[in-house]
Amino acid sequence: MERIPEIDGLRALAALSVFAHHVFGYPSLVRITGAGWIGVDLFFVISGYLITTILIGMRDDPHYFRNFYVRRSLRIFPPYYSLFALCLVYAMFDRSYHFSGRLWTAYALYATSLIAIQPWYFGAESHLPGPARAIEVTWSLSIEELFYVLWAPAVRFLKRRHLEILVLSIIAMGPLIRWYVHTPGARTEYFFFPARMDTLAFGALLALIRDRLSILLPAWPVAIGLISSASILFLVADPETNAWFAVFGYSVIALSMALVLAFVLDHAGSTQVVCKALRSRLLVRLGTISYMFYLLHLFVIKSFRGIFAHLLLSQWALNRIVQVIGSLVVTVLLASLSWKYFESPILRFKERFGTPRTKPASIVPAVEQLEPTVSEGLA
Repeated sequence: MERIPEIDGLRALAALSVFAHHVFGYPSLVRITGAGWIGVDLFFVISGYLITTILIGMRDDPHYFRNFYVRRSLRIFPPYYSLFALCLVYAMFDRSYHFSGRLWTAYALYATSLIAIQPWYFGAESHLPGPARAIEVTWSLSIEELFYVLWAPAVRFLKRRHLEILVLSIIAMGPLIRWYVHTPGARTEYFFFPARMDTLAFGALLALIRDRLSILLPAWPVAIGLISSASILFLVADPETNAWFAVFGYSVIALSMALVLAFVLDHAGSTQVVCKALRSRLLVRLGTISYMFYLLHLFVIKSFRGIFAHLLLSQWALNRIVQVIGSLVVTVLLASLSWKYFESPILRFKERFGTPRTKPASIVPAVEQLEPTVSEGLA
């Protein structure tokens, strides 16, 4: 089936957004780049949409669970555990680091989004040495993996109407859970799986209702959604301490990301200026490698900071420019090499476990590309 390059373009923007969130520290820019974490929310919405679409297309597959989980494992596990091994080895060679078995066990079992409410978690994570702390980005993959585990049985056994009710219930419960777990200064609700399921649910809801929509989504609801999200992000000085943002802010951002995705899907392949930009070769290429780009970017950024901690000290601006550009170039290069020589050869084994398909015309066109990559998603 034909790919939807605009989705790769959205992935690229999400990945660059998170990269900017982690790499920029200029006081004049941090108010803008500091909001780059919303790239993770875009990844979540895309993943919820794509996974639901794929699962609906597989409902009649006699090997539904085997094919889905094996294909997901081949896509997710090899890059994930490569980063896990890289960070673990780095940490073990740091003589000042006091190893935390329960922290690394949580990383190994994709459980970080479940233990985020434990009082010891953030303290243990803060003691990770240098680039090894890049493993913290895997909290978003923990959320996605748990979503895969729980959502596949729901799609397989529930009727469409019951799925819609379930999704709406998750969306409604999200703010309540965030209100309950919110602790000023800790931002626990941001990393906790039950408190973040609603963002994925917005994408799942779009997959469930999109075939019923008879008109194309106009641009004005998308503009209102993005303006609302931007206003919240700029008006709230510190999301970690603001209870109102913890409860409602994430829902507004998730809705705006879902509107963006719906608009792009409705106008995919058209001459609409946004879609033409998303189809650019550069963005599509970056979206293709976005999973490993996301996994590696913080390790590379922290490595550059360590290297340049004692270089070009008298040339502060040059030091920062080299760090930013160098981090981006090296991350793209490593992700590209990984895609060509590591991920792609492994993904060929997926052909032995079926091919995702959609229901005839009703769900979504061109879903074969919809083998999500990260989060496939982010931090």
